[in-house]
Amino acid sequence: MSRIYDNKPLNSIPVENHSYSKIWGIITANSGGNGIVLEAIIHKRSRHVITDSSTKKFRYVVFHVRPKFILKRKFNGNGEEEEPNFDLTKKVNTGYLHSSYKTEAKGTSDKISWSEADRIIHRPELKAWTEKYCNLGSMSFWIEERQLDPLDLEDGDKVRIKSNGDGPFIYSISKIEPDSQTISNAAGPEKQVGESWTDKIMDLKAQGLPQAATGGTEEGAGADDDEWSD
Repeated sequence: MSRIYDNKPLNSIPVENHSYSKIWGIITANSGGNGIVLEAIIHKRSRHVITDSSTKKFRYVVFHVRPKFILKRKFNGNGEEEEPNFDLTKKVNTGYLHSSYKTEAKGTSDKISWSEADRIIHRPELKAWTEKYCNLGSMSFWIEERQLDPLDLEDGDKVRIKSNGDGPFIYSISKIEPDSQTISNAAGPEKQVGESWTDKIMDLKAQGLPQAATGGTEEGAGADDDEWSD
């Protein structure tokens, strides 16, 4: 169940003040690239106020997270986002009532390693302000504080994050409820309630069926995707 937004937990986090010697909009601009998408656990949050060379102030919350898996965001020729590929192969149902399956080529995997993702989002001037919060294997993502008004997130929550191009700024962040694996609320352009990528797989595993999360009822749907298990 979604919680009513309460900014008391956020206000209890100390604010760190930083001076930036250039116009802040330069660093927040999309630097190109498709960006990354990940599901992760929040292990720490920090608040930052940036004062740039024009004396304008910008307020951010930074989520320091431990990724469970990371993929490159994927778009078609029309600029519409598509679900990324998780592996080089997929399992295709065969036989009566999908009683068996075979393995077929799926295309290039969109999975990436932590080190590759870190190179994609790396901004040295920002990392200098946040690296003290990051343990080995953690990553830091920035979002304007005002964008979090509809969303209540705390340490330990599981989230899905999409980066705004190749950088550490958040395009969208969604909370995933631990029991149902569904998105309960979101900040960013995608502010609708919807299924997590893991929903269908978790349901099918509970039923003992060899179906895939992206399969649906069409023939050729994948049979199973073990990479979704925690």
